[in-house]
Amino acid sequence: MADYRNKRGHKLFVWAFVLFLLIFVFLLIDMARRTNAPWNKSRKDKTPADTTAIDSLFDTVR
Repeated sequence: MADYRNKRGHKLFVWAFVLFLLIFVFLLIDMARRTNAPWNKSRKDKTPADTTAIDSLFDTVR
């Protein structure tokens, strides 16, 4: 086994790393829940910019 001369500092480092990892995983899951992949977007989830572009295309065809 390794002989740690500064066990308190090592414990602090491990706890800080675990805390950082938990925060990172929480943020990752939160971002993943709020977004969806482009190939999973349905037709009803159009943004106003999409409908404006479609309307302008129909105006040029008429």
